[in-house]
Amino acid sequence: MKERKLGTFQAIAIVVTVMISHIILNMPNHLITNTRFCNHT
Repeated sequence: MKERKLGTFQAIAIVVTVMISHIILNMPNHLITNTRFCNHT
């Protein structure tokens, strides 16, 4: 039982870290596009 609980906890932790990393990597792209649009107008 303990091994299964650790496995599920690790799987959840990996999914959360991947989601956070995707959000952090995507944020600069949105900021760059927003600044480009602001500079053009």
